[in-house]
Amino acid sequence: MRPGGGGAGRPRAPKASADPRRSLPGGGAGLMTDSLITTLHGLFRQFQIFAKQMQDRVEETQMPMPDGFAEEHLEAYSQSMCDAFRADRDALRQGSWDLDPAVQQNHDNLCICLAVWELVHEVAVSSAPSAPRLLRWYNRHYLEEEIAKWWQEAQQRVVAPGAVKQGSPLWQPLYRLALADCHDEVLSLLRRLAPSDDEGLVGSVADFLATVPSLQVMEVAGATRSELNLAMREIQEAARRLLQDAPPGHPTRTLLRIYAGCKQSEFEAGEDIAAELGRSWIEDFVYAHAWVLPDLRRHELGDLLRLVAKRRTTEQTDDIDAVFFAALSLDVPGLLRALDTDQVRFPPIFTTHLVDVLYYGGRVSLAAEAAGDEGPMPVRDRHLLRYAKELYDPRMDRPRAQRHMTVDYLRAGGAEAVAKELERVAGGLCASAETNEEMEAAVTLLADLDLAGKIGAEQCWRKAKELRDNGDVAGCLRWAGLAEQYAAPARGCHVSDMLDSLAEDSDELERLMEALTPADPLAESLDMYPPKDLIALFASSVSSSQRLYFFVQYARCRALR
Repeated sequence: MRPGGGGAGRPRAPKASADPRRSLPGGGAGLMTDSLITTLHGLFRQFQIFAKQMQDRVEETQMPMPDGFAEEHLEAYSQSMCDAFRADRDALRQGSWDLDPAVQQNHDNLCICLAVWELVHEVAVSSAPSAPRLLRWYNRHYLEEEIAKWWQEAQQRVVAPGAVKQGSPLWQPLYRLALADCHDEVLSLLRRLAPSDDEGLVGSVADFLATVPSLQVMEVAGATRSELNLAMREIQEAARRLLQDAPPGHPTRTLLRIYAGCKQSEFEAGEDIAAELGRSWIEDFVYAHAWVLPDLRRHELGDLLRLVAKRRTTEQTDDIDAVFFAALSLDVPGLLRALDTDQVRFPPIFTTHLVDVLYYGGRVSLAAEAAGDEGPMPVRDRHLLRYAKELYDPRMDRPRAQRHMTVDYLRAGGAEAVAKELERVAGGLCASAETNEEMEAAVTLLADLDLAGKIGAEQCWRKAKELRDNGDVAGCLRWAGLAEQYAAPARGCHVSDMLDSLAEDSDELERLMEALTPADPLAESLDMYPPKDLIALFASSVSSSQRLYFFVQYARCRALR
């Protein structure tokens, strides 16, 4: 079975236009919708800022964060990321996703990514008891439609003659509902069936269920691990007492075995209810954890998985199973290798954000590892770099705002290759600026990244020459002045060189005079330098160029004639 948020026959939502999708080279980037890119970036950036603030606070106060503070915020971060993928999947279901093969494939990939993220969240991030949460995860991603089908079948069969007898078609869907923790549905069926049971066992089981909570109720109530374990022991003990009174062959015995659990020896011998009713390794595992061994800690789930694997040696598995194996075993290196081998299903937009969550959860190695042409670097840096390159891919006609997001991913890394890419991207944002406002924002970014002294002068000088070619002499002078400011070491020749070049052409010289002529020549005396109009032209500190002084004073004198 594959996760799909409801199986092959998912109910369709009312039709609506799906968001336009941009496909990237490699086939796996259909996930990269504008909405998903923007939402994930916002969450990523916000958490990086929060993490830096907390780090600075700890260093400043020399006091650790309160117990559970960091874990709580990390869980919220991971859950928000997960919600973003779910929202994108649900948006697809609003359109004709099942009629377009490409969109349907994208939908199915989103379902798998969502299942993987939620599983990793439950095993590696969440602090809540894992048994009820993993069962709910399995129900949501594998059994959504089957549960509805079982409930419908059971409702029809509970009123049939002989429904209470062993072998009645009622019992199989009822057992399935019980395994899926559909507590209220099972209780409702048993109460409807009880009057036809002459032995009274059905009524006794119904009375038992009426006094115990479901796993879901305990989860929603926020039960701690110790509270859940205590409740499950009481439930198992009560079910075992009823099981002793149930005669062999009575259909309630199988139902009671679900709630009664079993001994460790019986489980290892494959005599537990999960081995008997589980239809696949994942179902066997989830049911065993929920009903037989609910007290297992997360680091013990790998041992449970290996026990399940031993009794299912003939079952065929695939690459998605390998991902789930690694996640349940908390084998993060193996998980990342499995994800990296299938970038169609798990593109960088997915793995990069997942790795970031695992990094802050202390699950990702900080050591440098081989990473292809870029050389050794930490795992997180490798994923940040790969996603940044994809997001900034020049072959894609992405909005400037999205290309600008690349900076936040790169500045979060520390490897040399990441720093080089950050410099390249920052320079590219300058080179691709079409307006003064965009260029000003790009240059401000250079200063924020401590790159102004390295490439600021070059980018400003390029912009000055571009404006000169377009006939904008005033803008040309302004950016030549900014080139002087960012030059390292500081030099005052950019404006002088530009003025000399402009003076060689009579038409450009005339445009220069027009740009330097004050609006009101009589407003200021010639002794006032720099004049207000020149200050406004440069919009910052005026160049100290002597040639600029000469041309400004010449233009002012000419205007007074």
